[in-house]
Amino acid sequence: MTLFGIDVSAWQPDEITRQINCDFAIIKATGGTGYVSASCNTQVAAAIASGKRIGLYHFAADGFADRGAVAEADHFVDSILGHLKHRPMLVLDWEADALPRGSAWAHAWLRRVHARTGVKPLIYMSASVTRQYDWHPVIADDFGLWVAAYYDAAPRGFANPGSAPRTPWPFVAMWQYTSSGRIAGYDGDLDLNVFYGDAAAWNKYTGGNATNVAKPKPKQAPATKTYTVAPGDTLSGIAERFGTTWQHLAKLNGLANPDLIHPGQVLTVTGGMKQAPATKTYTVAPGDTLSGIAERFGTTWQHLAKLNGLANPDLIHPGQVVRLP
Repeated sequence: MTLFGIDVSAWQPDEITRQINCDFAIIKATGGTGYVSASCNTQVAAAIASGKRIGLYHFAADGFADRGAVAEADHFVDSILGHLKHRPMLVLDWEADALPRGSAWAHAWLRRVHARTGVKPLIYMSASVTRQYDWHPVIADDFGLWVAAYYDAAPRGFANPGSAPRTPWPFVAMWQYTSSGRIAGYDGDLDLNVFYGDAAAWNKYTGGNATNVAKPKPKQAPATKTYTVAPGDTLSGIAERFGTTWQHLAKLNGLANPDLIHPGQVLTVTGGMKQAPATKTYTVAPGDTLSGIAERFGTTWQHLAKLNGLANPDLIHPGQVVRLP
Protein backbone atom coordinates (compact mmCIF):
# COMPACT_ATOMS: atom_id res chain seq x y z
CA MET A 1 0.00 0.00 0.00
CA THR A 2 1.11 3.58 -0.61
CA LEU A 3 0.16 7.05 0.63
CA PHE A 4 0.31 10.22 -1.48
CA GLY A 5 1.03 13.75 -0.28
CA ILE A 6 2.54 17.18 -0.85
CA ASP A 7 5.39 19.16 0.66
CA VAL A 8 4.98 22.90 1.09
CA SER A 9 6.59 26.02 2.53
CA ALA A 10 5.77 29.70 2.93
CA TRP A 11 5.87 29.95 -0.87
CA GLN A 12 2.46 28.24 -0.93
CA PRO A 13 -0.80 29.63 0.53
CA ASP A 14 -1.48 29.00 4.22
CA GLU A 15 -4.65 27.05 3.46
CA ILE A 16 -3.15 24.78 0.80
CA THR A 17 -2.85 21.89 3.23
CA ARG A 18 -6.62 22.01 3.65
CA GLN A 19 -7.43 22.59 -0.04
CA ILE A 20 -5.55 19.61 -1.51
CA ASN A 21 -7.12 16.17 -1.17
CA CYS A 22 -4.23 13.90 -0.13
CA ASP A 23 -2.99 11.64 2.66
CA PHE A 24 -0.27 13.83 4.14
CA ALA A 25 1.44 17.21 4.02
CA ILE A 26 5.08 17.85 4.88
CA ILE A 27 5.61 21.46 5.92
CA LYS A 28 8.74 23.59 6.17
CA ALA A 29 9.23 24.72 9.76
CA THR A 30 12.74 26.17 9.97
CA GLY A 31 15.99 26.86 8.14
CA GLY A 32 19.56 27.39 9.29
CA THR A 33 19.82 28.80 12.80
CA GLY A 34 17.48 31.78 12.40
CA TYR A 35 14.59 31.14 10.04
CA VAL A 36 11.11 30.11 11.22
CA SER A 37 8.36 29.84 8.62
CA ALA A 38 5.55 32.32 9.32
CA SER A 39 3.17 29.94 7.50
CA CYS A 40 4.06 26.76 9.39
CA ASN A 41 1.55 27.01 12.25
CA THR A 42 -1.37 27.81 9.94
CA GLN A 43 -0.41 25.11 7.44
CA VAL A 44 -0.12 22.55 10.25
CA ALA A 45 -3.51 23.54 11.69
CA ALA A 46 -5.17 23.34 8.25
CA ALA A 47 -3.70 19.89 7.62
CA ILE A 48 -4.78 18.56 11.03
CA ALA A 49 -8.29 20.04 10.65
CA SER A 50 -8.70 18.24 7.33
CA GLY A 51 -7.57 14.88 8.72
CA LYS A 52 -4.12 14.68 7.14
CA ARG A 53 -0.93 13.24 8.56
CA ILE A 54 1.83 15.83 8.84
CA GLY A 55 5.56 16.09 8.59
CA LEU A 56 7.85 19.00 9.50
CA TYR A 57 11.14 19.73 7.82
CA HIS A 58 14.25 21.78 8.45
CA PHE A 59 16.17 23.25 5.49
CA ALA A 60 19.85 22.85 6.36
CA ALA A 61 22.01 25.98 6.00
CA ASP A 62 19.32 28.09 4.28
CA GLY A 63 21.74 30.97 3.79
CA PHE A 64 22.94 31.11 7.41
CA ALA A 65 26.55 30.72 8.57
CA ASP A 66 27.48 27.27 9.85
CA ARG A 67 27.20 27.26 13.64
CA GLY A 68 27.21 23.47 13.74
CA ALA A 69 24.74 20.65 13.31
CA VAL A 70 23.69 20.68 16.97
CA ALA A 71 22.78 24.38 16.85
CA GLU A 72 20.59 23.85 13.78
CA ALA A 73 18.97 20.75 15.25
CA ASP A 74 18.17 22.61 18.47
CA HIS A 75 16.70 25.54 16.50
CA PHE A 76 14.41 23.10 14.69
CA VAL A 77 13.28 21.20 17.79
CA ASP A 78 12.78 24.33 19.88
CA SER A 79 10.59 25.78 17.11
CA ILE A 80 8.32 22.72 16.70
CA LEU A 81 7.79 21.68 20.32
CA GLY A 82 4.14 22.75 20.19
CA HIS A 83 3.49 20.45 17.22
CA LEU A 84 5.00 17.24 18.63
CA LYS A 85 1.60 16.32 20.10
CA HIS A 86 0.45 15.74 16.50
CA ARG A 87 3.12 13.05 16.01
CA PRO A 88 4.73 14.61 12.92
CA MET A 89 7.27 12.92 10.74
CA LEU A 90 10.52 14.90 11.09
CA VAL A 91 12.84 15.57 8.16
CA LEU A 92 16.22 17.11 7.37
CA ASP A 93 16.19 18.76 3.92
CA TRP A 94 19.76 18.22 2.71
CA GLU A 95 20.56 20.16 -0.47
CA ALA A 96 22.02 23.38 -1.90
CA ASP A 97 24.41 25.22 0.47
CA ALA A 98 24.36 22.39 3.01
CA LEU A 99 26.10 19.86 0.78
CA PRO A 100 29.70 21.06 1.33
CA ARG A 101 29.23 20.48 5.07
CA GLY A 102 29.39 16.74 4.41
CA SER A 103 27.46 13.68 5.50
CA ALA A 104 28.94 13.71 9.03
CA TRP A 105 27.21 17.06 9.64
CA ALA A 106 23.89 15.62 8.47
CA HIS A 107 24.39 12.55 10.67
CA ALA A 108 25.05 14.75 13.72
CA TRP A 109 21.83 16.71 13.04
CA LEU A 110 19.77 13.52 12.74
CA ARG A 111 21.22 12.09 15.95
CA ARG A 112 20.61 15.30 17.88
CA VAL A 113 16.95 15.53 16.82
CA HIS A 114 16.45 11.86 17.66
CA ALA A 115 18.05 12.37 21.09
CA ARG A 116 15.78 15.30 21.87
CA THR A 117 12.46 14.02 20.47
CA GLY A 118 12.65 10.23 20.40
CA VAL A 119 11.72 10.40 16.69
CA LYS A 120 14.17 9.21 14.03
CA PRO A 121 14.01 11.80 11.24
CA LEU A 122 14.13 11.06 7.55
CA ILE A 123 16.75 12.75 5.40
CA TYR A 124 15.68 14.31 2.09
CA MET A 125 18.11 14.59 -0.82
CA SER A 126 18.29 14.17 -4.57
CA ALA A 127 19.12 10.76 -5.98
CA SER A 128 22.49 12.05 -7.23
CA VAL A 129 23.53 13.17 -3.72
CA THR A 130 22.94 9.65 -2.37
CA ARG A 131 25.91 8.58 -4.52
CA GLN A 132 28.22 11.54 -3.83
CA TYR A 133 28.83 11.02 -0.10
CA ASP A 134 29.37 8.15 2.31
CA TRP A 135 25.94 7.58 3.90
CA HIS A 136 26.70 4.20 5.48
CA PRO A 137 26.86 5.56 9.08
CA VAL A 138 23.45 7.20 8.56
CA ILE A 139 22.02 4.00 7.11
CA ALA A 140 23.54 1.93 9.94
CA ASP A 141 21.78 4.18 12.48
CA ASP A 142 18.47 3.44 10.71
CA PHE A 143 17.67 6.94 9.47
CA GLY A 144 15.35 6.58 6.49
CA LEU A 145 15.54 8.23 3.07
CA TRP A 146 13.14 10.57 1.27
CA VAL A 147 14.60 10.82 -2.23
CA ALA A 148 13.91 13.36 -4.97
CA ALA A 149 14.15 12.33 -8.63
CA TYR A 150 12.08 13.52 -11.59
CA TYR A 151 11.90 11.58 -14.84
CA ASP A 152 10.61 14.61 -16.73
CA ALA A 153 8.94 18.01 -16.23
CA ALA A 154 5.53 16.91 -17.49
CA PRO A 155 2.58 17.77 -15.22
CA ARG A 156 1.60 14.80 -13.05
CA GLY A 157 -1.00 13.90 -10.47
CA PHE A 158 -1.28 11.38 -7.66
CA ALA A 159 -0.59 8.09 -9.40
CA ASN A 160 1.95 5.29 -9.17
CA PRO A 161 5.10 6.87 -10.66
CA GLY A 162 6.89 3.55 -11.19
CA SER A 163 10.00 2.15 -9.52
CA ALA A 164 11.81 4.36 -7.03
CA PRO A 165 15.43 5.34 -7.82
CA ARG A 166 18.22 3.04 -6.67
CA THR A 167 20.20 4.35 -3.70
CA PRO A 168 22.61 2.96 -1.07
CA TRP A 169 19.64 2.58 1.33
CA PRO A 170 18.08 -0.89 1.45
CA PHE A 171 14.75 0.75 0.55
CA VAL A 172 13.32 4.21 -0.05
CA ALA A 173 10.78 5.40 2.52
CA MET A 174 9.37 8.16 0.34
CA TRP A 175 9.90 9.48 -3.20
CA GLN A 176 9.34 13.02 -4.41
CA TYR A 177 8.63 12.13 -8.03
CA THR A 178 7.72 15.52 -9.49
CA SER A 179 7.97 19.24 -8.84
CA SER A 180 5.32 19.99 -11.45
CA GLY A 181 2.35 18.27 -9.86
CA ARG A 182 -1.10 19.51 -10.80
CA ILE A 183 -3.89 18.79 -8.32
CA ALA A 184 -7.46 20.09 -8.11
CA GLY A 185 -7.72 22.85 -5.52
CA TYR A 186 -4.56 24.73 -6.46
CA ASP A 187 -3.65 26.52 -9.68
CA GLY A 188 0.10 26.01 -9.69
CA ASP A 189 2.91 23.47 -9.55
CA LEU A 190 3.33 21.31 -6.46
CA ASP A 191 5.88 18.81 -5.20
CA LEU A 192 4.17 15.40 -5.12
CA ASN A 193 5.35 12.43 -3.07
CA VAL A 194 4.59 8.76 -2.61
CA PHE A 195 5.19 7.12 0.77
CA TYR A 196 5.85 3.38 0.56
CA GLY A 197 3.66 2.02 3.32
CA ASP A 198 0.30 2.22 5.02
CA ALA A 199 -0.82 4.28 8.02
CA ALA A 200 0.84 1.85 10.45
CA ALA A 201 4.17 2.16 8.59
CA TRP A 202 3.88 5.96 8.62
CA ASN A 203 3.31 5.91 12.38
CA LYS A 204 6.58 4.03 12.92
CA TYR A 205 8.42 7.05 11.48
CA THR A 206 6.63 9.41 13.86
CA GLY A 207 7.59 7.67 17.08
CA GLY A 208 4.30 5.91 17.81
CA ASN A 209 0.59 5.73 17.15
CA ALA A 210 -0.49 8.99 15.49
CA THR A 211 -3.94 8.77 17.08
CA ASN A 212 -2.41 9.03 20.55
CA VAL A 213 -1.51 12.69 20.89
CA ALA A 214 -0.21 12.54 24.47
CA LYS A 215 3.24 14.09 24.42
CA PRO A 216 5.92 11.50 25.23
CA LYS A 217 8.64 12.24 27.70
CA PRO A 218 11.64 13.31 25.64
CA LYS A 219 14.77 11.29 26.03
CA GLN A 220 17.23 12.94 28.34
CA ALA A 221 19.92 14.52 26.21
CA PRO A 222 23.46 14.01 27.45
CA ALA A 223 24.74 16.86 29.60
CA THR A 224 26.60 19.28 27.38
CA LYS A 225 28.54 22.48 27.86
CA THR A 226 30.01 24.96 25.43
CA TYR A 227 33.56 26.19 24.92
CA THR A 228 34.59 29.27 22.94
CA VAL A 229 37.65 28.66 20.77
CA ALA A 230 40.62 30.87 21.70
CA PRO A 231 43.55 31.86 19.46
CA GLY A 232 45.96 28.95 19.13
CA ASP A 233 43.40 26.30 20.09
CA THR A 234 43.24 23.01 18.24
CA LEU A 235 40.42 20.49 18.40
CA SER A 236 42.76 17.85 19.81
CA GLY A 237 43.94 20.27 22.49
CA ILE A 238 40.38 21.17 23.48
CA ALA A 239 39.47 17.48 23.55
CA GLU A 240 42.39 16.71 25.88
CA ARG A 241 41.34 19.55 28.15
CA PHE A 242 37.84 18.08 28.51
CA GLY A 243 38.93 14.44 28.81
CA THR A 244 37.60 13.31 25.44
CA THR A 245 38.83 12.80 21.87
CA TRP A 246 38.90 15.13 18.88
CA GLN A 247 36.89 12.53 16.95
CA HIS A 248 34.09 12.76 19.54
CA LEU A 249 34.07 16.57 19.43
CA ALA A 250 34.07 16.57 15.63
CA LYS A 251 31.09 14.22 15.55
CA LEU A 252 29.26 16.11 18.31
CA ASN A 253 29.60 19.41 16.44
CA GLY A 254 29.17 18.09 12.90
CA LEU A 255 32.68 19.23 11.87
CA ALA A 256 33.58 17.77 8.48
CA ASN A 257 37.16 19.07 8.80
CA PRO A 258 38.52 18.97 12.39
CA ASP A 259 41.40 21.28 11.40
CA LEU A 260 38.99 24.12 10.56
CA ILE A 261 38.09 25.83 13.83
CA HIS A 262 38.50 29.53 14.44
CA PRO A 263 38.72 31.93 17.42
CA GLY A 264 35.27 32.85 18.71
CA GLN A 265 33.62 29.64 17.43
CA VAL A 266 31.36 28.04 20.05
CA LEU A 267 31.73 24.27 20.39
CA THR A 268 29.54 21.83 22.25
CA VAL A 269 31.61 19.75 24.66
CA THR A 270 30.96 17.00 27.19
CA GLY A 271 32.65 16.24 30.48
CA GLY A 272 34.42 18.56 32.87
CA MET A 273 37.22 20.88 31.99
CA LYS A 274 40.57 19.81 33.39
CA GLN A 275 42.60 22.36 35.29
CA ALA A 276 44.69 24.13 32.69
CA PRO A 277 48.43 24.23 33.36
CA ALA A 278 49.84 27.58 34.42
CA THR A 279 50.26 29.77 31.36
CA LYS A 280 53.79 31.00 30.66
CA THR A 281 54.25 34.40 29.07
CA TYR A 282 57.04 36.65 27.87
CA THR A 283 56.93 40.43 27.57
CA VAL A 284 58.48 41.65 24.33
CA ALA A 285 61.54 43.86 24.80
CA PRO A 286 62.95 46.43 22.32
CA GLY A 287 64.82 44.62 19.52
CA ASP A 288 63.03 41.29 20.06
CA THR A 289 61.85 39.20 17.10
CA LEU A 290 59.43 36.31 17.22
CA SER A 291 62.06 33.93 15.86
CA GLY A 292 64.52 35.08 18.54
CA ILE A 293 61.97 34.57 21.32
CA ALA A 294 61.13 31.14 19.90
CA GLU A 295 64.81 30.10 19.86
CA ARG A 296 65.24 31.33 23.44
CA PHE A 297 62.38 29.12 24.66
CA GLY A 298 63.10 26.05 22.55
CA THR A 299 60.25 26.30 20.08
CA THR A 300 59.51 27.73 16.60
CA TRP A 301 58.20 31.10 15.53
CA GLN A 302 55.41 29.30 13.63
CA HIS A 303 54.20 27.67 16.84
CA LEU A 304 54.30 30.98 18.73
CA ALA A 305 52.43 32.73 15.92
CA LYS A 306 49.70 30.11 16.00
CA LEU A 307 49.55 30.04 19.81
CA ASN A 308 49.06 33.81 19.91
CA GLY A 309 46.88 34.21 16.83
CA LEU A 310 49.46 36.40 15.07
CA ALA A 311 48.53 36.89 11.42
CA ASN A 312 51.85 38.69 10.76
CA PRO A 313 54.76 37.29 12.83
CA ASP A 314 56.88 40.35 11.99
CA LEU A 315 54.46 42.66 13.82
CA ILE A 316 55.30 42.45 17.53
CA HIS A 317 56.08 45.46 19.70
CA PRO A 318 57.79 46.21 23.05
CA GLY A 319 55.47 45.59 26.00
CA GLN A 320 53.38 42.99 24.13
CA VAL A 321 52.73 39.84 26.19
CA VAL A 322 53.34 36.63 24.25
CA ARG A 323 52.03 33.24 25.35
CA LEU A 324 54.67 30.50 25.53
CA PRO A 325 54.16 26.74 25.19
